[in-house]
Amino acid sequence: MPTLTRVVEIVTQGHSIEANGVSKQIWNVFHWHNTGGTTSESALAMGNGFVAQIWPTVAAALSVGYIADQCLARLLDNALEQYVVCTKQTNGVVTGDRLPSYACVTVRHKTAQRGKNYRGSKHLGPVAESDTLTDEIDPAMQAKWNSATIAISQSFTITATGGIWSPCVVSRNLSQLKTDPVTIIGADVTQGILNLTIGTMRHRKEKTKHA
Repeated sequence: MPTLTRVVEIVTQGHSIEANGVSKQIWNVFHWHNTGGTTSESALAMGNGFVAQIWPTVAAALSVGYIADQCLARLLDNALEQYVVCTKQTNGVVTGDRLPSYACVTVRHKTAQRGKNYRGSKHLGPVAESDTLTDEIDPAMQAKWNSATIAISQSFTITATGGIWSPCVVSRNLSQLKTDPVTIIGADVTQGILNLTIGTMRHRKEKTKHA
């Protein structure tokens, strides 16, 4: 089993406003593995680098219905380390009406390891109606979603400090993260695959409204 060190967990917390005025949480969790360059960066430095260099490409694909709340980061290597609040990520950019909050664009992450413990996915939303054609991403709008897929699926260098970070899949089943010394079992992402079919996240669904 491949063991990782220097893994930062980033949580982007946002919300959308439903038709009934209720705020619906839209959170995404990302894991990044320090693979080169500076190896002493803090979780805060990594989180701020992610917000500055990676997130704008994601935000450019999201509906304006995505409202950013905060971005958190922590180093998984220390079981006692608390999340730090990073620079807040930007809101979604694409104007116009959106699909329901439970509709999302799915990016699948593959690694060099076999098995479900080494596969991951990200569910990005809300999605603007103008980005879709029937049940899929409109081919005319696919380029920005391709860019978002690449951004969260390949290594990047933090401009301010020089650390090289690669997206990775962390197995919650195989890892031991509750007490020190922790054991982080996972693998670096080798490929990001954009699902053209619009997916669903049921826990983001608005409660049924009756006439």
